[in-house]
Parts: sequence; structure tokens; C-alpha cells
Amino acid sequence: MSRSPGNLRTPVTTVTGTSRHPLIRSAAFSLLGAGLHVGVWQTLLWQVGPALFLQVAHWSRELLIGVAVIALSAWSGRTLYSRRQRAQAGRSSEPHIPAVNPPRAR
Repeated sequence: MSRSPGNLRTPVTTVTGTSRHPLIRSAAFSLLGAGLHVGVWQTLLWQVGPALFLQVAHWSRELLIGVAVIALSAWSGRTLYSRRQRAQAGRSSEPHIPAVNPPRAR
């Protein structure tokens, strides 16, 4: 059971050790779990591997296109924003310098 979700591997091993579970029995169950885990995944990948590969290839292409569109949009937005900031800074006759300690009203 603790083989599939990776977050359970260390806690299960730690609890097994601290609860004084016999080492030989724990190792035997761990070996059995590892064998079942690998056997199930190998069988599934052997049976559906070619179809799965085609789906991964298809979706990776779609994902790459989406990431490229998002990156291009972000770059364009950043470029437009910086150009507008530079144009606005060029229009003002006096540079805007924020006051560190503005005077208090009396």
C-alpha cells in the first residue's frame, strides 16, 4: 500500500521501526509490496504503452503550444507596459522622486 503514494513510504517505514515490528516480517511484506507494485505497473505499461505513448505525444504538443502562447502574451504585455512607462516618464518635465519623509501637516 505504501508503494503507490510516495508520501507514505517514509512514514510507514518509520512507524514500522518504532512499533518494534519484526524486521524479517517487515522486509518480507516490503518485498512483496515492491513486487506487486512493479508487476502491476509493468503489466499495465506493456498492455497500454503504445496507446499511452501516442496520447502523451499528442498532449505534449498541445501543452507546448499553450505554454508558447502564454509566454508570448506575457512578453508582449511586459514590453508594452515598459514602453508606456518610458513614454510617460519622458512627458513629465520634472522627475518623480518620492519623498522619504514627507512633511507633516500642522
